Amino acid sequence: MSHAVAVMVVFSGTEVGERLFRAALDRARATGARLVLLDVRHLRQAERLGDYLTSESVLGRGAVAAVRAAVKDQRDRAIRRALEELEREARRHGVEIERCQVKGTYADAVAAAARDHGASVVVVEAGPESARLSGPFEVVQV
Repeated sequence: MSHAVAVMVVFSGTEVGERLFRAALDRARATGARLVLLDVRHLRQAERLGDYLTSESVLGRGAVAAVRAAVKDQRDRAIRRALEELEREARRHGVEIERCQVKGTYADAVAAAARDHGASVVVVEAGPESARLSGPFEVVQV
C-alpha cells in the first residue's frame, strides 16, 4: 500500500457511517496519513423539504419556514456531534484529523474538497453518486 498524504472520508446526509469511518481510519493508520472528515451538503437540501411541505400542506409559508429551519438545525447538531466523536476516536488512535463541510453536487464537491485537502484516497459509500467520482485520487467504495 502506498503512502497516502491524506485519506478523506465522505459523509452525505444525516447518517454518519461507522463502516466508512473504520475503513478510512484503518487506511490512515496504515499509511501514516492524516484523516479528513468531509460533510457534503447538497445544495438546497433544506429548501427541498420546504418545497415539499409547501406543496403538500395547508400550514402556510410561515409554518413551513419554521419547520425547514428546525429540521436543518436538528440535522446540523446531530451531524456535528457524530463527527466530533469520530474526531476524538481518531485522535485516540494517534491519527491527525481535520473536519470540513462543503455544499454542492456530490461528485463535484467531493472532487474539489479532495484536491483542496491533498487527499490521495477518498473513502465513500458505494452507490450511483460515488461511482461518478473521479480525480487524481484513489476512490474506495465501502
